[in-house]
Amino acid sequence: MHPAAPRILSAEFTELEAFSAAMRDGTAENIQLGAGALRLRLTLAEFGPVHVHANAVDNSYLARATVHRDRWAIFFDLGAMPGQSRVNGALMGKAGAVLFGPGAELHAQVAKGQEWAMLTLSSDPVAAMLDGVAAPGEGQVGHLPDLLHRAPALAALARDLAFAGRADPSRLERRAVGAALLEQMMGALVEGLAGAPATAAVRADGRQLRLVGSAVEYLDTALDGPVYTQAVCEALDVGPRVLNAAFRAVYGVTLQHYLLTRRLNLVRSRLREPDGPALVKQIALDAGFWHLGRFSLAYRRMFGEAPSETLARRTACSSFVPGVCAPPYSAHIKKTR
Repeated sequence: MHPAAPRILSAEFTELEAFSAAMRDGTAENIQLGAGALRLRLTLAEFGPVHVHANAVDNSYLARATVHRDRWAIFFDLGAMPGQSRVNGALMGKAGAVLFGPGAELHAQVAKGQEWAMLTLSSDPVAAMLDGVAAPGEGQVGHLPDLLHRAPALAALARDLAFAGRADPSRLERRAVGAALLEQMMGALVEGLAGAPATAAVRADGRQLRLVGSAVEYLDTALDGPVYTQAVCEALDVGPRVLNAAFRAVYGVTLQHYLLTRRLNLVRSRLREPDGPALVKQIALDAGFWHLGRFSLAYRRMFGEAPSETLARRTACSSFVPGVCAPPYSAHIKKTR
């Protein structure tokens, strides 16, 4: 199996919109969760049927993504912060991985300092590798608790690719190197999946994942202003206790925390809109922040600068993207060459 030529992208991002747009093999949305400035380092490497995403973050964020219907994805921790990040309700350990079937949804809380990798694979080679493994079907997710114990080379390869992609990407773009790396990755995957136990269900149950997904979809239709708990509960015909439990299981935060974070991100997006309102006060009030002093403190804690500083840097490239201004979703992945 020899790819024509690898394609490598290595970049650093300070805005989640650009980071979401750079991701491949699905759709993705992200929302900043932690306080302070944001910095993300991303390396993308394409080797024929296998694409490698390696990422390191200097702040925490919430993510929602959907895998393309013609691909599978394997998500695993690279060892920097084991047990700190949550994927579909499961805390990621040193050895575990999460396997996503075609069209499956990913919901994640990514911790500050986290380094992670995601491999996406076209369906043909996956079918042979999953023979004998109780793998999730289309749209489903499963847990491979010991994948990296059985195939330690997998995480080592992802770490080495991330480093080489930043330091010397031209080294990886040679055809011979691409063929060798593809062989190594496929070999590590075969080793890791051979005799793997039946994939265990992730911690958040199916109903909780569906509830959170429905809540996010509802929020995606209400981008013009703040949305509060009661409105979401009424739209989904569910009580706040049940919905809060679902958000805790999936993202590790309450719905109220999620909505507050969404409102702060909404304000940030409006402050950056070229044709948006000219006053911070007006934008804050429109988002439901009536106590302007507390709003300014919360905004500075979240983004590392005053609202007026964001407004001063207003550019023509910003707009409200739910994944950055609200929770999960809608920045479509760009297929760059």
